[in-house]
Amino acid sequence: LAGGYLSRRFGLLSDKNVPVLTTVSYKLLIFFQVFNGMISADLATALRPGLMLFMALGMAGGALVAIPVMRRLEPDPRSRGVLVDSVFHVNYIIMAMPIVTSLMGSAGGAVAAAMSVVVIPTENILAVVVLTRYNGGKVSLKEIILDIFKNPLVLGCLAGFAVLLLRLELPQFLLSTCSQLAAACTPICLLGLGATIRFQEVHQSLHRILIAVAARLVVVPAV
Repeated sequence: LAGGYLSRRFGLLSDKNVPVLTTVSYKLLIFFQVFNGMISADLATALRPGLMLFMALGMAGGALVAIPVMRRLEPDPRSRGVLVDSVFHVNYIIMAMPIVTSLMGSAGGAVAAAMSVVVIPTENILAVVVLTRYNGGKVSLKEIILDIFKNPLVLGCLAGFAVLLLRLELPQFLLSTCSQLAAACTPICLLGLGATIRFQEVHQSLHRILIAVAARLVVVPAV
């Protein structure tokens, strides 16, 4: 994050470069991050239905509880939708999977990768419903399904799951390429995210930032 912020400040990244960096990260690198995690997993030990159900219900429950709470804390409907989203939104690929793998090794990373099959679609469904409703739009089941299956994270999950189920043996050069692209995902995503930081604009939404940070990093873990 600091590297991305300083790169923009010192002219290494311009405002024109940042959207390109973000697009490449989201539409290409994240796919390989998820796919590589999935094909590295052992389904016999990594698939944990109870944990998957707990995650899905926890995210949905967090959204349901956040709706009335944020109605009291934030008068602007559009900002309210973003605050509700912050309660259940998970930086699963950029932050969670690398941290779990670092702390718990490849076995823990495999479980985290398998969990993405549930976490990512659940998060996408909730985000589309919440943000659409608060922005005054109508929730369309067709659009939700299309958005889910156009999401690179979901596509990476499905592609990796297919490789495991079909027991496909990918050639070594493809495995190496996937691994290298996956390794580039987190640092490049964080660079792009850091480059979007504008400290001079923080004061305009400081109370919303404090609410979102407190909800996600204090209240949710405590519960």
